[in-house]
Amino acid sequence: MTTMSPAQRRNFTWQCIGLALLVAALIGLGSALPARAGRSMARLSHNASVTRQQIAAANQLQQHLLDAETGQRGYLLTDRSDYLKPFADAASLIEPDLEKLRAGSADTPWMMAEVAELIPLAVGKLTELRETVALAQAGDRAGAMAIVTTDYGKRLMDDIHTRVERLTDRLDQADMDQSALLQDRQARLTLMTQAATMVGIMLLGVALVIALWNRALLATTQLGQRVVSDRLAAAIDRIRDGIAVFDAQDTLILRNDQLARVLGLTPEQAHLGRTWASLAAAAELDPATAFTSNQDEPAEIVLNGRTLEVRLGEMPDGGRILSVADITRRVTAEEIARHAHKMEVLGQMTGGIAHDFNNLLQVVSANLELAGNRLARAERPDAWIQTRLDAARSGVIRGARLTQHLLAFARRQPLAPESVDPSRLLIGLEDMLRRTVGSPIELQLVTSGGLWPVRADPNQIENALLNLALNGRDAIGTSGTANGCLTIEATNATLDATYAEQAGDVTAGAYVVFSVTDNGTGMSRDQIARATEPFYTTKPDGQGTGLGLSMVFGFAKQSGGHFKLYSEEGRGTTAKLYLPRSDTPADSALSPAGTDQRRGTGEIILLVEDDLTVRTSGAEVLRSLGYSVVEAPSAADALALIMQGLRPNVLFTDVVMPGRLNARSLAERAVSIVPGLPVLFTSGYTQNAIVHNGTLDAGITLISKPWRLDELARALRRALDEPRPASPTPASPTPASPIPAPAVRAARTVLLVEDEPLIRMTTADTLTDLGYDVIQAADGAEALAQTQAADLVLLDLGLPDMPGLVVAERMRAAHPGLRIVIASGQAAATPGYRWLPKPYDAAALTSVLAQAWSDPA
Repeated sequence: MTTMSPAQRRNFTWQCIGLALLVAALIGLGSALPARAGRSMARLSHNASVTRQQIAAANQLQQHLLDAETGQRGYLLTDRSDYLKPFADAASLIEPDLEKLRAGSADTPWMMAEVAELIPLAVGKLTELRETVALAQAGDRAGAMAIVTTDYGKRLMDDIHTRVERLTDRLDQADMDQSALLQDRQARLTLMTQAATMVGIMLLGVALVIALWNRALLATTQLGQRVVSDRLAAAIDRIRDGIAVFDAQDTLILRNDQLARVLGLTPEQAHLGRTWASLAAAAELDPATAFTSNQDEPAEIVLNGRTLEVRLGEMPDGGRILSVADITRRVTAEEIARHAHKMEVLGQMTGGIAHDFNNLLQVVSANLELAGNRLARAERPDAWIQTRLDAARSGVIRGARLTQHLLAFARRQPLAPESVDPSRLLIGLEDMLRRTVGSPIELQLVTSGGLWPVRADPNQIENALLNLALNGRDAIGTSGTANGCLTIEATNATLDATYAEQAGDVTAGAYVVFSVTDNGTGMSRDQIARATEPFYTTKPDGQGTGLGLSMVFGFAKQSGGHFKLYSEEGRGTTAKLYLPRSDTPADSALSPAGTDQRRGTGEIILLVEDDLTVRTSGAEVLRSLGYSVVEAPSAADALALIMQGLRPNVLFTDVVMPGRLNARSLAERAVSIVPGLPVLFTSGYTQNAIVHNGTLDAGITLISKPWRLDELARALRRALDEPRPASPTPASPTPASPIPAPAVRAARTVLLVEDEPLIRMTTADTLTDLGYDVIQAADGAEALAQTQAADLVLLDLGLPDMPGLVVAERMRAAHPGLRIVIASGQAAATPGYRWLPKPYDAAALTSVLAQAWSDPA
């Protein structure tokens, strides 16, 4: 039904209220005026009646007195007793007449005064009559006549007559006045009734005009509302959500076509007139659950595997409006986004842990190296201690491998992607996979012809497949399956936009899928959801790190691929690693390299490493491979050697270097001096110097720490064998020509001021190994006493006897050219001093000392 607009409805309402008030006023006026006039006229009529009754009562009183006097005189003159009866009858009526006069005059003051004067006269006359009759009856007729002859009775009757006449005259005048007033009011009432009738007729006419105007307005409004309703219905039909409107009786009065589709109903099942309960029953919904929602907090309902969002709102007329949206795709995407965000947060966390753990390992490794060097210099080395040091070094290596897994999950490992042939890679891994899986388990490698090349880091592909194979082996072993089978397969796959949208973390396109399938224990849905989280494992305590699948997941994401697990409890698991197809042909496999092919032939390697122990051991390894080695402790020293004429065949440098000149800048300047110079980087954590977006920058070759001997040999051989442009500069010195190493400085004295004994001992050992003479002081006073013997002061701020800055200022005052390095855990450096943040390692100490020596004295 079409209704008026709110403004029209308000206008019509006010018109009706105004008309109703006018009608009510007319009705009230028409009711009140006659009633009031009627009451006034009734009061006037009553007063007139009372007046007439008083006139009658006064006349009766006078007449009864006359009748009594007539009977009295007749009895006295004739002595006949028959005169006594008229006397007695008249005398008995006098007192009631007086009572009537008294009662009738109670509401009128002047009448009450007149009656008050009349009553004593009437009572006196009645008394005089009774007294004379009584004397005559007693035989004293003479006495009775004597009283009569006094004319006392006559005077009383004259007074009574006068007063009754005056009273009746006034009563007659009052009766005439009241009659005139009553006639006047009757005339006024007639006039007002006629006026009210005319006003009523006029109001009825106005009401008729308003009704006709509102009828026309309503017709116009209904026409406009019908147009709006049609447009609204068309708009509702185009809404993707299902819309249903119910009246106050919960009956469906409006819906769009989408409602039936969202609820999975036929149009007949969602016809108008149905109640919400029957509609919900047809859709297999719980009406109570759906109707607990509101516009601010919609309810989510799962229906036939789809997630529906139900919103309920109240209608002004007491009905309800219901909207039902299919949010299955949104819920799936949000779940994927939450999982991706969780993985990203975990990745950032584990990346930070790996970085910090590497620093801790470096501290442990440095102290082990210091202890090993001290033990090697001893006159009688202790074999038992050496064995324990070797075991500790082994633990450091295992810890380094653990951090590599963390970096892989965190996508912080540097990748060197290239075009890889999947078939050739699997064939090359077959022997290692069979040794890893073991003979009780059947291993099947399946490849198909026409496999696309993939763009990824081949070493990381091998690590990922080995991790997946190990997981499959352990799952088969845990299940106790007698006929364990592990299948590794590579196939081409094209992911369409629908799959990519559902997965949420992969781009549609061409991929090669490495599938690793086992028939082991399988995983539950909850286990699959957490399988790629770092440190999560289904194995018993102590039998797994929980980093295998997280490493594969991180590698897949960092390579632009996808990782997916499919599993069923008791039947096995399939892990699928999607790697993007390469647009270039796969690189040719390197021919098996023999010992002669991997060894050097005296080529010069410029080894740049700030850590002395790493540099020393690295130089020994390089020499064992047949290379000539020139060592440099910093990028600045290495660049100085090249500028002095050194022409190395390979620049082998650590990425993280102390000083203003970093490894990347060293490589660029070295190549500018020696065009075509191969550069090989090494690092335990690359940060952003040579890696961006998880991939090595173009032209960068990296070998990660800790590297193996064969890895280093292959990397050097590849760097040397790659073609490079001819150098326009003079030829490099022949390998036989001796290359002088940088001159070693004379020993300098460092005053180490540190109150913590363990830190002081370790730092002193590090300084000694770096070639310095060390003086130690535990407080400020002891330090000030030994300042004159020092070339440089390494000063802690938190000293027990005085602030470190006070000590530094006193030293500067006594020795203005003294170099002072402040070591502290405070956040901000003090101007005028070199700053060494705690905790620091040997590399940081070496760097800040080199910077301090470069400062002018």
